[in-house]
Amino acid sequence: MNADDIKIWLSIGGAVLTLASLIGGWALWSLRQAMVPRHEFDGFQEEHDKDHGELEERLKQGELRFERMEAMVKNLPDHDDLAEIRESLSDVEKAVASVSTELKGVADAIKAQTLQLNMLLKHHLRDS
Repeated sequence: MNADDIKIWLSIGGAVLTLASLIGGWALWSLRQAMVPRHEFDGFQEEHDKDHGELEERLKQGELRFERMEAMVKNLPDHDDLAEIRESLSDVEKAVASVSTELKGVADAIKAQTLQLNMLLKHHLRDS
């Protein structure tokens, strides 16, 4: 290798290094536009943490409401309880029907007694 070959290789190497520097510079410039500055990221992170705290609080409140609802549902009557209530209501209905029949009989008897008393009263008023 002579001096002319070395000069050619050095000029090619310089051109390659220049081209690589230009490509690297362009890549850094492009990344600069895609990257977020630290102070903006810190502000976003603080806002995110605040929002996350609010969401955690809402989640806790939701869990408490859900537990209360579970307790309320646990105390609701089940199928067997409703069947028992239906049976009790049926018994009450039968008892009310029986009492109603008896009251009708008593009412009829009172009407008859009232009619007889009115007839006796009229008879005694005429005689006096």
